[in-house]
Amino acid sequence: MRPIEGGTANDYLNHIKTILGEAAKLYADANGIDAEEVLSQIKQRICSTLSDRAVVNKVVSKGTRDWVGHDVLDLYCNIHPLDGLSIAYRKACKSHESE
Repeated sequence: MRPIEGGTANDYLNHIKTILGEAAKLYADANGIDAEEVLSQIKQRICSTLSDRAVVNKVVSKGTRDWVGHDVLDLYCNIHPLDGLSIAYRKACKSHESE
C-alpha cells in the first residue's frame, strides 16, 4: 500500500480513490471485465464511512460522499476510513462473483 504523503483531507481522499480504483482494476483484469463498471458498482455499494472527531476526517467523509454520489452514514471511529471501505469492496466483489 502506498504511504499517505500528507495529512490533509485531499491527501486522504485521493488515497481512498486511488486504492479503490486500483482494487477495481485488479479485480476487473483478473475477471476480464470493465474496471470502470467494477468501480461504479463499488461506489454504489458504499453506504458508510468511518471518521473520528478530527476536522480532517469530517472533510474526508464529506468528500467520500460527494465522490460516491449519494449519502453515506458517517460512523465515528479511530481508524483510517479506508479500513471501513475495504468491507464494502469485499462485499461488492463477492456480490459480483455470485452474479
